[in-house]
Amino acid sequence: PEDSPSRIQTAEARGHVEIADTEEGRRGLAARAVYHPGEGRVDLFGDAHTPATALNARGEQTRGEQLTYRIDGDSLHVSGGRQGRAYTFRRRDR
Repeated sequence: PEDSPSRIQTAEARGHVEIADTEEGRRGLAARAVYHPGEGRVDLFGDAHTPATALNARGEQTRGEQLTYRIDGDSLHVSGGRQGRAYTFRRRDR
């Protein structure tokens, strides 16, 4: 059952965190990551020096203070944080 005490509710990693979706060629880089298996999401957090970063298979990047990746919906929510800045770097097709 989902409310069983033996089920993991969250898993957290700190330091130089890297998560990868090897099938799709996507990666996430962060100072801290929190996985919520019951909600199907991963929250990535940057720190004072480095924003959280999501990279796709083409090398395009999205950066922000916090990124929320929804595994089931295959979506990414970006929060710029206190300074309100978030960036997406896309490759141009020639």
